[in-house]
Amino acid sequence: MSRKPLFTALAFGSATLASGASLDFDPAQYSEKTATVNGETITYRAYENIPYVANPVDAAHQTINIYIPAAYYNGDSINGYTTVTAPIYLPNQIGGYMPASAVVPGVSGLGPKKEGADAMQTALTKGYIVASPGARGRTSADGKAPVAIIDLKAAVRYPKHNDANMAGDASKIISNGTSAGGALSILLGASGNAPTTTLP
Repeated sequence: MSRKPLFTALAFGSATLASGASLDFDPAQYSEKTATVNGETITYRAYENIPYVANPVDAAHQTINIYIPAAYYNGDSINGYTTVTAPIYLPNQIGGYMPASAVVPGVSGLGPKKEGADAMQTALTKGYIVASPGARGRTSADGKAPVAIIDLKAAVRYPKHNDANMAGDASKIISNGTSAGGALSILLGASGNAPTTTLP
């Protein structure tokens, strides 16, 4: 069985624009966390506050938090998924098209609570990679509509750009949101690969 490499060779360089943030996923920059869901404990690596654009105009919102089950770093599988095949769950916290921050499992209350677990924690126990993006919104000083969808589409590009050196299958991204966040999830799917949605 082939395994996806989880480390990037420095010799390949980085996708950094002039005076901007690197868009290359760094597997060494994490903290280890655990969650208990229905009596089952999952250990995962937390990669937080990662800029998903090289030159953020709103550093507080243009970030993504990525959570990866630790089992994948040991060559194990979860629920039939491996480091190569695991889907990526992309929940957003956007409501009313307002700015939203990247979500933290067990803190922001995504989804119905079951024994203290939220949807992100549950997804991790099922073997999903979780990638939670923030985004600007209608009250952002640096832009109005359609900045939320522009940001979410940029956030989707982050795991796609890093598919070779990050756990998960970037061709299997499941977007999720409620209310305005749900509408933006639909727009993400409906506009995927459409040349007219390539935004500057």
